Amino acid sequence: MSAVVRPRFALDLPSSCGLFCCAAKAVLYGAGAKLSKRLVTANAPKVFMILLPLMVSLSIVYTTSTDSFIDGGKALRRTTMRTWSKIAIAGMAAGFGMMIAAPVARAAEVTVMCSNAFKEVFLELVPQFERTTGNKISVTYDSTTNFQNQIKNGAKPDLVIATDEAIDTLIKQGKLAAGSRVDLARSRIGIAVRAGAPKPDIRTPEALKKSLLAAKSIANSKSGISGFHFLNVIERLGIADQVKPKIVEVESGPVGVFIVNGKAEMGLQQMSELLPVAGIEIVGPLPGDLQKITTFSAGLSATAKDLSAAKALVKFVSGEPAQPVIKKKGMEARW
Repeated sequence: MSAVVRPRFALDLPSSCGLFCCAAKAVLYGAGAKLSKRLVTANAPKVFMILLPLMVSLSIVYTTSTDSFIDGGKALRRTTMRTWSKIAIAGMAAGFGMMIAAPVARAAEVTVMCSNAFKEVFLELVPQFERTTGNKISVTYDSTTNFQNQIKNGAKPDLVIATDEAIDTLIKQGKLAAGSRVDLARSRIGIAVRAGAPKPDIRTPEALKKSLLAAKSIANSKSGISGFHFLNVIERLGIADQVKPKIVEVESGPVGVFIVNGKAEMGLQQMSELLPVAGIEIVGPLPGDLQKITTFSAGLSATAKDLSAAKALVKFVSGEPAQPVIKKKGMEARW
């Protein structure tokens, strides 16, 4: 009996197709059931660029042919090294699974406390940021004052968006990282009435004084910056005793809702908080030096779980592309 061993390399196209299909399945199964369609689509170019050379390389199948002569009869037996193909497919499955699952592992969740004044801006910008980065933003909206109290009592958000004064105070208290303050936008306080109602004259301090005295009820934020400022305004105008009994305090949320529901004849708040309320009309901003321009800023927590993700969010909402959204929502852009 004699045998001739001839090692050879062959380009096996059917095997290539089989490997390609197996690798494609590996991409889906290796990533796991939690892999979203969005992440698969985002990584498709990367997958293809790695898959293509591997597919071509693995299609070169090394085979060993052995011609055997047994009992005087000729029998041809060709053995293909299927083991290597199986190992290659298993390796590709693991490799592609880890590669595709990697963005899921890197995705971060950033917890944010955001002032009501910046809410409408944030509502529009956050989905854009999440689509771009794959990170998840968990947001709580409230007044700056309430946030300060919550943080004092142990709340630890990764990022705070509030008045610049509040951010500076939290930094001094060690609640936010030193040097992390980034100014985002400025806001003015305005007065609104129910849509279709006569608009009071507020063009001058004296005109505003007369209109406040004539009003039957005035909605005012109990914990917002605008609410505290309004109390100072009526003190400066010398009408605090006459106006305070007419104030309808709004615990939280937009004062515009109280105007629409007929609970108040007029109300005042940050312009950015009045603007989205349907059923009211903004008369205008507080006149002259009675106006208070508030800067809203971002501050990073000293104990942020993922500092790089939080920084990326601040960069996104403070960048030039975000400025048109800020202006559209009734605030003044910093650019």
